[in-house]
Amino acid sequence: GPIMLAKSNSLCILTKAVLDANGVMTKIAPVARSYDGQPWEKAAGDFSVMLLQDQEFGDYISGSQITLPHLDDGAEYFLTSYTYTLSEENTVARLLETATFGTTLNDLTVWETQGMDAAKWIDNQMKKPITSHREFFRQRVNPRFAHSLPIGRSDHPCKGQSRWRKYAFAKTDGELWWKEQW
Repeated sequence: GPIMLAKSNSLCILTKAVLDANGVMTKIAPVARSYDGQPWEKAAGDFSVMLLQDQEFGDYISGSQITLPHLDDGAEYFLTSYTYTLSEENTVARLLETATFGTTLNDLTVWETQGMDAAKWIDNQMKKPITSHREFFRQRVNPRFAHSLPIGRSDHPCKGQSRWRKYAFAKTDGELWWKEQW
């Protein structure tokens, strides 16, 4: 029948596993998960999609309800819970990694020496003048030309610092190249 799974504040994974003759779990596959107090959801991947094909989780305040399909002999469902903690430095690095173009050791040092916290850092960022990545980029790349020039560009489109053209084919590709492809 249906079962009720409580929402988990840590990472909790429902897995299916086959027990071998020695009682050791083999053929372990994730079925569903709950984390950070969120409702249960199907795990990513084909296995859980196929196993829970027509099943949906019923979401309630106390948890999520689902009817799990019966398994073959020797297979069982297991609930496993994982907890982890991050150091203050790793927490700050995560924030800066997602909110900027990357974290540097200098950023972490400045954070620590200035006694920053997330709210203070975001407030400081909001007070800075608005900048445009497009403007920054355009000041540092070659200008566009209506035709291709060998000066200032690489000899292959996949090399570093290559530039886009406004057309797909060039005379150097040959006249019959595109006809042979189609």
